[in-house]
Amino acid sequence: MNATEAVSATPQRNRLLTHRQLLKRGWTADLFQYLPLPDETRPNPHNIRGPAVRLYRLETILEVEARESFKRSLAAAAKRKEAAAKATATKRDRMLAAIESEPAPELPALSESELCRRAVLFATLELLLRELDPYREALVEKCKGVDVQERGRAIDEKILRSIAAAYPWLFAECRRRMANVQRGNAPRPQGRY
Repeated sequence: MNATEAVSATPQRNRLLTHRQLLKRGWTADLFQYLPLPDETRPNPHNIRGPAVRLYRLETILEVEARESFKRSLAAAAKRKEAAAKATATKRDRMLAAIESEPAPELPALSESELCRRAVLFATLELLLRELDPYREALVEKCKGVDVQERGRAIDEKILRSIAAAYPWLFAECRRRMANVQRGNAPRPQGRY
């Protein structure tokens, strides 16, 4: 190695690596046990209260990676990673096969106008229910200590009755939704209603 090559190689070997960069090199959480104390630490730039960022010189990492015990652990980790990927792929393939083996769902025979009418009713009711979320939350807060499902059903029914009274053209949709609430299987978009 001539003097120019030695000068250009020195900064590369003193380059500092983070844990994230080590993961990109193929390290796993189990392999971090081989790391010595960090060559440097710096404040966490992403979280002031977070732990300091530990930095390791590339030279230090290369020394660790050259150890036989590390190489064996790395090979074992690669085998585990490969087996996990294979198991995940197998589960995914089985799931897709199970889905594909099922017949297509039977869709209701609705005309375009009827489907659009129902969609508008559903969307309108959903909009009103979301607008009434603060009211619902206030009632939930007021009725603490009661069975959660019972409380939720009673509140949902009150709200749906109020909507049906204020918007008679939504009566049938509110009645359908109340029947679902009473059975305990109301569709609950985003965890509500």
